[in-house]
Amino acid sequence: MEGPAFSTLAESNLYRSWDADVIGMTNLQEAKLAREAEICYVTLAMVTDYDCWHEDHEAVTVSQILDNLAKNADNAAKVVTAAVSAMPAERTCKCARRSRTP
Repeated sequence: MEGPAFSTLAESNLYRSWDADVIGMTNLQEAKLAREAEICYVTLAMVTDYDCWHEDHEAVTVSQILDNLAKNADNAAKVVTAAVSAMPAERTCKCARRSRTP
């Protein structure tokens, strides 16, 4: 399957039953690859739309998502700039060492 996909109502209700607040489409694969490569990894979640369960909101349009995506890109750039500025010069985290235990 290529590209983003909207949740079905059944999937959306399942995520809600798990008390999930944010649905990420690629986090698992990225986290596994980063761990394998001993790269520090963090998710920056930027909301683009409500999932289909939210009855108080109309159906999501591509235009709404693209508008929110553009706003999120500006915000994400600011967050990344601040995060990089705060990074230590030397890594002492567990990410830098291969370990089979969490």
